[in-house]
Amino acid sequence: MQKAREHRKKLVSAYEVIEVLPCTRDPNRIRLIAKLDHEISDAIPFVALRFPPGKVTYAEREGVLTLNVYDRLITLFPEGKIAMTYTKDLDEAKEIIEEFMDLINEAYEEAVERGKEYAEEYVKRLKSINWMELYKHLPQTNCGECGEQTCAALAMKALQGEAKLSSCKPLLNDPKYAKNLEMLKKKLGPHLCRALSL
Repeated sequence: MQKAREHRKKLVSAYEVIEVLPCTRDPNRIRLIAKLDHEISDAIPFVALRFPPGKVTYAEREGVLTLNVYDRLITLFPEGKIAMTYTKDLDEAKEIIEEFMDLINEAYEEAVERGKEYAEEYVKRLKSINWMELYKHLPQTNCGECGEQTCAALAMKALQGEAKLSSCKPLLNDPKYAKNLEMLKKKLGPHLCRALSL
């Protein structure tokens, strides 16, 4: 098993690649499954909260999280497996697995500190948020200061992690939108604000 970077309260510290197959999307790449040295069910909901909602598919009952990140799908299973598609080679897989191990360890620290009920509340928020919820709190002036043509486009792209809500200068700086900003922050909570760059 290979060692990950040092961390304070480690839940996982090693992994083993247990299966490597050709990628179905590109046969010159691989898909793989790695087994971590510990189950990760307590950490998974807190990992989900670190990504924009449009990148997250969380099957709560099964405890399985699939993320559409790094131009690939990465799935975390509660028993401590990580499945990954569209990977160049084992060296790239190692980098990503170690990054996810760090993320899992950080998420576990938060799980220990905050508890399961806290995660459940935020997972409900994560699942309920959509671009219309974001859009209704934006100024809806289509000013373009954020770099998008419309406020709706900003909302859709922010949900996918392709734009930052903080790029909406009127929302952040114009006093007439202060209530919108306050209501949006309250609706999202700190985790989703961070995930959506607000």
